[in-house]
Amino acid sequence: MSNKENLIASFDIATDFEKINILRILSILVNDRIGDDVLRKFILESYHIENTMTFQLDPEAFNTVPYYIISACKRYVDKHR
Repeated sequence: MSNKENLIASFDIATDFEKINILRILSILVNDRIGDDVLRKFILESYHIENTMTFQLDPEAFNTVPYYIISACKRYVDKHR
């Protein structure tokens, strides 16, 4: 996970939920702030835990990531290929 090429290859085969986490790691690795405000807010705050317990739908059974977020993730990753 510390190699940009491996992260991008992992992104290409990942589920939508996994792509969010890979993108977060990639942005830190390449030291590039995500410029899309909506995408950045979704990635940084959607899974933010406020309490000691987390409740979440099973990401393999339910698609909880909107299509436009995945499209924005792909554009960001394509920029770093």
